Amino acid sequence: FQSKRLSGLKRPLIWSAVSYFALVPVLFVILAVRTPPVTDEFLLENLPRENRSLYSGWYEYGFYAMMKGRTEEAVASYERAAALRPDFPNSYRYLATIYLYEIGDPETALEYSGKALDLNPGYATALQIEHQAIEHLLASDPRRVDLLLRLADRFDAAGLVEEAGTIRSRISNQSPTE
Repeated sequence: FQSKRLSGLKRPLIWSAVSYFALVPVLFVILAVRTPPVTDEFLLENLPRENRSLYSGWYEYGFYAMMKGRTEEAVASYERAAALRPDFPNSYRYLATIYLYEIGDPETALEYSGKALDLNPGYATALQIEHQAIEHLLASDPRRVDLLLRLADRFDAAGLVEEAGTIRSRISNQSPTE
């Protein structure tokens, strides 16, 4: 037997190898038991430092927070992503979604969907959110022809001429007393 010096103890080489292989499963069990659960705070703390200044880290965390029902965190994350990269329409689209469906504020949803559509006029999901926000606003005040004109212009910009024509005919069919 050859001897190998490990931690100040002399052991035969064969026993050292056996000891290491015997410890491997024990180490896996220890690591599995001692690994903390992944929480929101853990994720935010462990975002790479360089990723915190990038819009994608904030955008992805906003999506995660939205899926967990943490509306305030999602809004803050998407707003940060939009501030870091104002030419990225998805942040605005998700903000519009949250404001329309979670918070119930169609005016703010209209503002954010408008920003997304200004960047990408053919963005179908943003156009759908804008349409629904306008319908919510028209339900409370049907005389707001400006909203219908805005929607018709958005449909035109997206190349949806028939839909724009339908909205314009809706405007012309409205009676002055409505």
